[in-house]
Amino acid sequence: MFGLAMLPSFMVDSSIYSDIGKGGHPYLTGLAITCGVLYYGVEGALFGPLWLCLLFIILNMCTEMDGNTMMTVTPN
Repeated sequence: MFGLAMLPSFMVDSSIYSDIGKGGHPYLTGLAITCGVLYYGVEGALFGPLWLCLLFIILNMCTEMDGNTMMTVTPN
C-alpha cells in the first residue's frame, strides 16, 4: 500500500508539481475536507474543498475589481 502511495511521486514530472503548488496550502485543504465531512457527512470530503475554492474565487474577483476601480479613478 505504501508503494502505491509513493509511486506517483516518482512518475510525475516536477513541472506538474510546481503548478499544483500554486493552489493553496495543504493545511487549508485538509481543514476544508475535515469541516466538510463534519457538516455534510461523507459528501463533505468533496463539498468542503469546493466551498474553499469558491471562497478563493470570490476573494480574487473582489480584489481584481477593487484594484481595477482604484486604477481607473482620476483626480480632478
